[in-house]
Amino acid sequence: MSLRLLAALPIAAVVVACSGSSVLDKNRVQQLIGQWLEDNVQATANVTCPNNEPLKQDDTFTCTAVTQDGLTLKIQVTQTDNQGGVDFELTGAS
Repeated sequence: MSLRLLAALPIAAVVVACSGSSVLDKNRVQQLIGQWLEDNVQATANVTCPNNEPLKQDDTFTCTAVTQDGLTLKIQVTQTDNQGGVDFELTGAS
């Protein structure tokens, strides 16, 4: 799949808050991005997101995914609410 086509693929919103926590569940976000890459582009990747992102609507941050063949993907995550809902999209590759 070409990089241009990959960047156009949407990623659905999901809820990933830690129960009773005021920070986003980083591990769950990483798992969801990794699973999305496997399901939609047949790419296995090691996904890394920042620690301790506060639950905050419209907050954005960047995660990095490195595929088995060494391609580095940048994924922008946007919180859709303050309950852990997120959207994410591929914003770059190198």
